[in-house]
Amino acid sequence: MSSVAPDTQTLTVAFAGNPNVGKTALINAVSQSRLKVGNWPGVTVEKKEARYTQGNTTFHLIDLPGTYSLVPHSIEERVSRDYLQATPPDLLINVVDASNLEKSLSFTLELATQGIPMVLVLNMWDEFLERQDSLNVSRLSEILGMPVLTTSAVTGHGLEELKTLLSQQSQTPISATTLDIPEEASQRYALIQRWAHEVTTRPDILKPSRTERFDQFLLNEWSGIPIFMGVLFLVFKLTFDISTPFVDWIDGFFNGFVARWAELGLQAISMPEIVISLVKDGIIGGVGLVLTFVPILMFLYLFLALLEESGYMARAAFLMDRFMYRFGLHGKAFVPLLVGFGCNVPGVYATRALDSETDRKITVAVMSFMSCGAKLPIYALFTAVFFQRYQALVILSMYILGVTVAIFWAIVLRQTRFKGEIPVFIMELPAYRFPRIKALWGSIWTKTQSFIKQAGTVIAVSMILLWGLVNLPYGNAPENTVLGYSARAAAPLFLPQGFGQRWEPVASILPGFMAKEMVVGTLGVVLSVQQEAETTEKPAFLPELGAQFVGLKDAVVTSVVTVFSGLTPAPLALDDSANTSSLTAAVRNAFTPLTAFSYMVFNLFLISCISVVGAMVAEFGGRYFGFVFLITTGTAYVLSTIVYQLGLVLGFQ
Repeated sequence: MSSVAPDTQTLTVAFAGNPNVGKTALINAVSQSRLKVGNWPGVTVEKKEARYTQGNTTFHLIDLPGTYSLVPHSIEERVSRDYLQATPPDLLINVVDASNLEKSLSFTLELATQGIPMVLVLNMWDEFLERQDSLNVSRLSEILGMPVLTTSAVTGHGLEELKTLLSQQSQTPISATTLDIPEEASQRYALIQRWAHEVTTRPDILKPSRTERFDQFLLNEWSGIPIFMGVLFLVFKLTFDISTPFVDWIDGFFNGFVARWAELGLQAISMPEIVISLVKDGIIGGVGLVLTFVPILMFLYLFLALLEESGYMARAAFLMDRFMYRFGLHGKAFVPLLVGFGCNVPGVYATRALDSETDRKITVAVMSFMSCGAKLPIYALFTAVFFQRYQALVILSMYILGVTVAIFWAIVLRQTRFKGEIPVFIMELPAYRFPRIKALWGSIWTKTQSFIKQAGTVIAVSMILLWGLVNLPYGNAPENTVLGYSARAAAPLFLPQGFGQRWEPVASILPGFMAKEMVVGTLGVVLSVQQEAETTEKPAFLPELGAQFVGLKDAVVTSVVTVFSGLTPAPLALDDSANTSSLTAAVRNAFTPLTAFSYMVFNLFLISCISVVGAMVAEFGGRYFGFVFLITTGTAYVLSTIVYQLGLVLGFQ
């Protein structure tokens, strides 16, 4: 006797609402899972969705971008409108902030005109009750002609009622709303005011809320900016200080322990040296490079999620918007650009905090002009050799030049490729909230996983390709490899910059796309600097594996200690070993002070590393990366040419 499985069905439910009303948290709470994050077709706006099954019904939950209107002035508004019109869901959940009902109902009326069965969810009900307000939910449901529920993703209030309503929708669908809505905007607003006044009652004496008390200091014209700068300093410093021990451990684990034992294993089965080098330096090195960014990204996402979930990020954008607006950038762009000084990769991913695709693209386009930490070894080498007396001043000039050019390009891009008026900055400032651990972890893990899957693939493949350029034909001297031949052929192109008179500086540029730190190392190789042979101890697997666990424990301890140690900025530390190393003499023979400065300027404006390439391609696609590559490379070529030629005119050598 066979049993027949009952028919199953899929119900698509779209969640729509203004920004910062808690749609994402509500979906996570209902589905008991983390959102799957991708991109909407053809744009870089995030598409968040989740699935869960109850009975014989699979519910497909779609988190539409937060917007204030369906009039397509922005990419987010166009995505929401097109989705609702082209593929209308079975049910539309309009999530609103219960404490801002009057402001939210305008979007509710717009949604009601789409002819889709609809439910109004008054979210953040716990915060509404704290205000000691009251709201006649049944009367509001009667006015709007749709079910109205109260929920709180934080306390769990109303979640079961919402899930019950969704289950009932699969059996007895709710009818589409038929409201008689005035077309005139003023009449519609008057109607909303009358409804809100009818269903809402406020106490006679209003006490200042916790949010209002905090905002007296955090949004004050005198204290707001200094507090924001202090918060950014903490985010910036803690992100890199706490993650650095883990980055160093991962780098040592893969490029030391794993690479060493992979090499020994391949040698034991008599594999050719070229295969060993490919596996060790190309494949394992590529995987190691990808994973070294994971601690940085995870801690960055943690601190950004804390700011976002607490409600402070919206206020930071408000504070900085007036300043950033002058350069064609959104107020929130200040955070990823600042992060870019430490590392451009997390800076690219930090642009996800921006709501507009245009703002994200402009910010990423100028990201590489933020001189990341990986470029500091280049500055340290050349300033120690040629500008030792003015070392700090010359390095500071690199950072200032980068910021100046970034501002220039932001203005140009806003006036050309992204021409048009900057949208009016409209943002509902949410109440301050205690971030939930589950929400924080969901945000961190989802975004980190996306980096590993998308950008990680590009980085790993590119590392293998670049290994071929540097090492093939295998076993030859550097000048006789593909890299050497290419550098000699391309050297004349760099004569206007002064360093094209020799092929070695040109050859060091390409490995710099793997990581800017490799510029110095490659210079040492191609300039035939002799290095002392490393002494290799007799291999012992278990003791070395144990040492790795000890190293991991030490990394954890160091990170924890860093959190509680002094947060005063450390002085700029430069590597003075270049003064006495054999590399110093080789660099002094290959460069002059003028060509060295030109070389620093050229590397300043180039794409920082292959990891940034992977991040940009993953977020915006190859075509937009090509556009950014042309901007950065062209800027590097033109400005280094100007520096060198102007220096010659002024009599420098």
